[in-house]
Amino acid sequence: GEDGLRFQVDMVAAAREGGLRLIGPNSMGVVNLHAAMGMTTNAALEAPGLIPGPFSVISQSGTALGALLSRGQARGFGFSKLLSIGNESDLSVGEVVDFLVDDPDTGAILLFLETLRRAEDLALAARRAYAAGKPVIAYKIGRSDAGQQMAVSHSGALAGPDAAATAFFRHHGIVRVDTLEALLETPNLVSGLKPATGRRAAVMTTTGGGAAMVVDRLGLTGVDFAVPPASVVTRLEGLGIRVGGSPVIDVTMAGARPDVYGPVLADLLTDTGNDVVICVVGSSAQFRPDVAVQPIIEQGGGDKPLAVFCVPEAGDSLKALAVHA
Repeated sequence: GEDGLRFQVDMVAAAREGGLRLIGPNSMGVVNLHAAMGMTTNAALEAPGLIPGPFSVISQSGTALGALLSRGQARGFGFSKLLSIGNESDLSVGEVVDFLVDDPDTGAILLFLETLRRAEDLALAARRAYAAGKPVIAYKIGRSDAGQQMAVSHSGALAGPDAAATAFFRHHGIVRVDTLEALLETPNLVSGLKPATGRRAAVMTTTGGGAAMVVDRLGLTGVDFAVPPASVVTRLEGLGIRVGGSPVIDVTMAGARPDVYGPVLADLLTDTGNDVVICVVGSSAQFRPDVAVQPIIEQGGGDKPLAVFCVPEAGDSLKALAVHA
């Protein structure tokens, strides 16, 4: 209410007189895993074996901070700084992003946003991050009317048209994702890579049903499907596997052996006819991670984006992939 707002203004003024900057109010605190420091009431910090890593998180929701930490740790993702920004009465999201651009322990910056406050700060910081090669990935609620109303009631900030937020992110080099899960998955996909120059995807799979899900989703986003190079066609034909007439390269179970899978993937990663390679892995991801994802780990790490979709629940495979980015 008015009394709370007046108190907030007075608090910021008093802090500025003392040469201090404030986070909040309505903040659940700050965490620095590299320094083993946690000033927060969030129970997620009570989990044993928290892993330091390159992801830093700024959240306008205090509880979302803990959710990201717990989900990420379960998948083997490590975090650097986690900050609940609260009302942004003093320090803004953009100012903290600007600080993280110069932080040597931060390789990617993740944002959980309910609204865009002081967008000019974020615009300048996002452009600095882009120039420094540090991706900024945002998950912003408020796409629907109900979501916007919820964001207003929770944060107290006005919500503008969602299309304007999408345009803002795109213009300033911020990657927008649709789900909380994607907020965790995306940094490893884009970190250390130059921005993609095309939309041609090579999809390699050991399961037809899993690949169909991926192709359907990619088709909705306007992605084109690359024609497999002659080297892949020849290699698979030698095993009796015919490739053609489909938007995917289905190596079947016959091609799921590491000595076959690895060379085929290597050919796709060096092929100039695609811009990104997507591997769809079936049941072996759950029961034989050494067979299912080890060839992917060995071939990854190059200049081309390489994404993996494990169709079954496959915690060990996902952790192995996360550890190797």
